[in-house]
Amino acid sequence: MLSSSHLLWGHHGPGQFNPSDTITLEGEVQGWFFRNPHAELILLDADGKSWLVETESPLILRRMGINRDIFELSQRVQLIGYRHRTNDAAIKLQRAIYGDGSETVFRTSQGVGGNTPQDQISDPDEEVFIPESIFGMWSEGDGPDWQNQQPLAITQELLENFNPLDDPVKRCRTPAFPRIVDQPLGLQIIEANEQVVFLYETFHAVRRIHLSSQRPNNMIATRMGYSEGYWDENALVVSTDNLDASLLTWDGHPVSEQATVTERYSIDQETGQLRLEITLTDEAYWQGPISREITYNWSPELPIFHYDCDPAFSGEWRIN
Repeated sequence: MLSSSHLLWGHHGPGQFNPSDTITLEGEVQGWFFRNPHAELILLDADGKSWLVETESPLILRRMGINRDIFELSQRVQLIGYRHRTNDAAIKLQRAIYGDGSETVFRTSQGVGGNTPQDQISDPDEEVFIPESIFGMWSEGDGPDWQNQQPLAITQELLENFNPLDDPVKRCRTPAFPRIVDQPLGLQIIEANEQVVFLYETFHAVRRIHLSSQRPNNMIATRMGYSEGYWDENALVVSTDNLDASLLTWDGHPVSEQATVTERYSIDQETGQLRLEITLTDEAYWQGPISREITYNWSPELPIFHYDCDPAFSGEWRIN
C-alpha cells in the first residue's frame, strides 16, 4: 500500500532526500542494519518492491532513545518518510508505526531546517545562555545552502555526470574540509599549545588551527588542508589551503586542490549560538567566491561518542 502527500518542510540545503515529497509505506522488515554512517532498513511492500529506508546515525538515534532492537526481521510496519531525489526505491524515515498503534519518531524536525534531530532542544522559556568563548561542546543547528554559485562549464559537466554512488563517504571515508563543517554530530572546540583544535564526532575528524607556528615547507595536500588562524577580538578567523581534491556536497559539487577557504567563528550575543561564516574561493570550478552561514547550538552536556564506520558494509559504494 502506497500513498503520497506533499508537505513543505524547511531544510538545510538540497540534501539527498526531498522533504516536500513525503510517502507512506507498509510492508515487512527484510533487514535492519544499525551502523554508521546511517542506520538502514530494508522494507518489502505488498507489491513485492524492496525499499531502502535510511534513518539517522546510530549515535543520533541513541541520544533519542532509539536502540538496535527497535525493529525485528519479518515485522510488519508502516513507515512515513520522504523520497530520495535520484533513487525511486529509497526514502528518509520520519516515523514508524507498529501493529499495536504505537510509533517512533526518527526525525523531530526541530529548528528552522530540521536537517537532523537536535541533540539538545532548548526550552524557549529559559533564559538564553551566552557562552564567553567558542570553546566547548556544540551540536549543529542550521543554515542556508551555499550562496552565489556560478559554476564554470567544467563544473556543470561534472555535476551533470556525477553519480551519488561515487561519493567516498559511502565507503566510510571522512568528509573532507569544508564539507565536514556541515555534519550533524557533536563538535568540540579546545585550545592547546598555540592551536585551536576542532574535534568532529563524525568520522572522528580532527582539524588543527595553527595560531603562531611557522608554516612547514613542502607540505602535501590533505583532506583537511592546512589552517592558520588569528583572533579578531573574540572571533576566530581561519584561512585554509593545501586541500586535496574532494566533494563539497553529496551531489558532486567539486573542490579542487587550488581552493582556499576562510572562516569566521563568533558567538551570537542574542541566541548564544556559535556562528560560522565561511567562504570558498576555487577558480578551477567557480566564477567567484561562494559562501554560507552555519550555526551551532551550545551543548555542554553532549559527549562525543566513538564513531565506527566499516567500509566492508558500504554496499552502495560504486567501485567500478
